[in-house]
Formats: sequence, structure tokens, C-alpha cells
Amino acid sequence: MRRRSKVTVAIVGAGIAGASAALALSRRGHRITVYERFGPGHRRGSSHGPSRIVRKAYSDSAFTEIAAEAYPFWRELDEQAGGGILNEVGALYFGDVQSQNVIEVAEGLSRVNETYHVLDAREAKAVVPALRLDRNEIGIFTPAAGWVDA
Repeated sequence: MRRRSKVTVAIVGAGIAGASAALALSRRGHRITVYERFGPGHRRGSSHGPSRIVRKAYSDSAFTEIAAEAYPFWRELDEQAGGGILNEVGALYFGDVQSQNVIEVAEGLSRVNETYHVLDAREAKAVVPALRLDRNEIGIFTPAAGWVDA
């Protein structure tokens, strides 16, 4: 069996993609140098602030599977940081009961063994009182969804 040699890798940009690549490669033993134009914690990039949604509910099953695979890393990062990064508050997705998107969201969540609850219009309104759904609409509530304070 041939051993892979460890390499030095230069990564341009320390945003979420660059930082994630650096972490993954360093865990594999590679030497990493990350180049970032701005200082640590700057607000000029696209992945800062408390508005980064984290979820597994997508109508495209490929995204659902990627999110399910990535989610343990969000929990690990939150734990290593002492908490406060990952905020699991749940999310409610809704639409017509016969909507292909709604059906695909539920099917995708089932495929990755994610807990979710299908709510009729009345039950969804109990979760989000300002919500006004028609009788033919349902909600899919996923408790593990939330936001990341990046």
C-alpha cells in the first residue's frame, strides 16, 4: 500500500469555505497556510453575523444528505467554542399538502433519519401564531434546525 505524502497547502480566504478546508486538511496532517485580506472576525465577508440558517430540510435530496453529513461538525464546533455558535431553535417549512417541494422535504428528512413533525394548518399556527395557512397547507417542523452566529 502506497502512503500519501503530506503536502503544504495554501488557502486563499478564511471564510467558511476556506476555514473548513483548512480544518479538514490539517486533520489529515497537511501543513496549511491561510491567506485572508482582512483581519480575524471582520464583517466584510458573506459568512458573518447571526443570520446563517442551519437545516437539513431541502427539497433537493443531495442538499439534505450533505447537510445531514455536515451537521455533526456544527455541533463539534459549537462544543469546542464553549457554546453559543449553534442555536437549535427549530424551523417550520410550509406549503400545499400536494406540493412536490413539501413532499420532497419530508422524504429527504426521512431518508437521513431526521426527526420532523407534519402539522396541519391549525397545529402550525400554534407553533407560529402569526402564520396564516389555508386548510390545504401543512407545516413541517424540524426541531434540530436553527441558526449559526458566525
